[in-house]
Amino acid sequence: MSGTMCEAMAQAVEKSKFILISMSETYKQSVPCKNEAVYAWDRRKTIIPLKMKKVDWDDWLGFYCS
Repeated sequence: MSGTMCEAMAQAVEKSKFILISMSETYKQSVPCKNEAVYAWDRRKTIIPLKMKKVDWDDWLGFYCS
């Protein structure tokens, strides 16, 4: 990845057919991770949630991964 973190994440999403989200409380609390998931959703990428640890799907994470 090159450039700023946001640019790098956007490039990675653009080049991907599928987005794997390793779900955890740490991921859920991360603003950059949320931005990446929202960007992938907006770009109509297929999101595949991988539940790594127990995590509640009670907010944005549940919306984008359901």
